[in-house]
Amino acid sequence: MKITGIIAEYNPFHLGHQFHMEKAREQTGADYLVIVLSGDFVQRGAPAVFDKYSRTKMALLCGADLVLEMPSVFATGSAEDFAACGVALLDRLGTVDSLFFGSECGTVRPLSDAASILLNEPPEFSGTLKELLRHGHSFPSARGRALSAAMKREADPTMNDCKNEADFSSPNNILGIEYCKAILKQNSAVKPCTLLRLGDYHGPNLENSVPTEHSGIRFSSASAIRKSLKEQENRARSFSASDLTAHIPNCLRSFYETCSPVFSGDFSCMLNYALLQAFQNGIRLESFEGFSGELASRMEKYAYSGGSWEERIMQLKTRNYTYTRISRALLHLLLGITADLTQAMRTEAMLHMPVS
Repeated sequence: MKITGIIAEYNPFHLGHQFHMEKAREQTGADYLVIVLSGDFVQRGAPAVFDKYSRTKMALLCGADLVLEMPSVFATGSAEDFAACGVALLDRLGTVDSLFFGSECGTVRPLSDAASILLNEPPEFSGTLKELLRHGHSFPSARGRALSAAMKREADPTMNDCKNEADFSSPNNILGIEYCKAILKQNSAVKPCTLLRLGDYHGPNLENSVPTEHSGIRFSSASAIRKSLKEQENRARSFSASDLTAHIPNCLRSFYETCSPVFSGDFSCMLNYALLQAFQNGIRLESFEGFSGELASRMEKYAYSGGSWEERIMQLKTRNYTYTRISRALLHLLLGITADLTQAMRTEAMLHMPVS
């Protein structure tokens, strides 16, 4: 009996996710699929568009055999925390043989090699990374360039994938590297397996082609589907699943028609309340996970100006702070997720240390 794990958000579930499940069974020979699923909040620092119970039912209807919830502390954390928790949950089951994930390069070896570099941090890599950060590169860009340089120095003629900066800073490859790193760090026997991801992960528009078969299809992204749901909400228009027939499994149409989508803006008033409460009670923003001293200082300047969730992010956004990082920090403030709580849960779960 073979069991394969998938770490996912399904925000929301679409044809690409169903295709991923089918390929997981096919390529790993899985008899059962176990999904580690984010709860009501997701890693980009936002509420899931549909509640966790609905998304769990969607996954079960489309091929999952068991769905486990990832705690929000890690589901809304960094890529490292997200991956480490997902791998730990699958590993501690003691029955999962492989972890199946999508990536832009489509092969595991370069991702695993990159993970080894990040774990060992050779001086050449660390020096290049520090130099690039000093010259104003964002961390994802700097890390991607440093990894690319380190991989090229290895000059392995048998490996032609993932040697460019873009390869190491693309979203699915970043997570893939973190999955491999977590497997190595936790001494897990789970085997990483990957599938070449088709289409643009963050593509803002729905794909025009109507899928008649999976082979070669560029699936519409979850981002594009969320955008479509949001646009309908903005037009005060009742949603019809027929609008997304070409992009979601037929068995999920009723979910799309009956579930009420939720967006970050729906939490704007609660965010402003949480922020004012923190100031009134003398709680330092730096105590919340994701808030650096600089970010907290910038937030203090705008504390009483108000604004929507989106406006709050734009108040704080700089070259050094990405949209997602700021949104994640604001979500941690709203949920009361402190840096101390996060570290305590990391330690309790032994996420960033070898497991004997």
